[in-house]
Amino acid sequence: MEINPTIKQILTQYNIDVDEGILVLLGIYFKLDVDRILPEEAVKAVNITHIVDRDYNLSTINWNMPLFNGEEIVNNWNWVIDWIEGFKRMNAERGGSWRDAIKRMQEFFKIYPEFRKKDVFAARDLYFSRVRDPRYVMHSHKFIFDGQGAMKKSTLLQYCEEVVKGKQSKEDPDIRGRIQT
Repeated sequence: MEINPTIKQILTQYNIDVDEGILVLLGIYFKLDVDRILPEEAVKAVNITHIVDRDYNLSTINWNMPLFNGEEIVNNWNWVIDWIEGFKRMNAERGGSWRDAIKRMQEFFKIYPEFRKKDVFAARDLYFSRVRDPRYVMHSHKFIFDGQGAMKKSTLLQYCEEVVKGKQSKEDPDIRGRIQT
């Protein structure tokens, strides 16, 4: 395996010792505790390059470029970008920030693990079916979560619950109208 030459160029641009920078990146790649075993200055310098972004709150690592030649960036959250495209099709101005959407989607699945990716897409499509004027479609990231603190709400959660409820009623059509005893 050969290190991506673009990474060497970026490290050089930021005046980072190439060998030390590659060592930090290899440590991150192989899930070592680089903050503990490598010099703090080297880790901070590599973080500034944004070759890789680490979210300590969500415990995620996102590679913005492949470390090795011939390798593709695999981000488990790239599907969120496809999810956003639906908002853009409804109203080009409502796509929103894909970084915010991915961050909020990660938070959503952390809080509500009972929902799956298919539920999220179905919830989005249900929401679109009820929008009368595309000018008023929510931004994609605000659809996931909007507000802060006690005022934080999730329109996505409301629609996901409705989608799941609709699936359950389709599975047992006789359940509606029955009196529970």
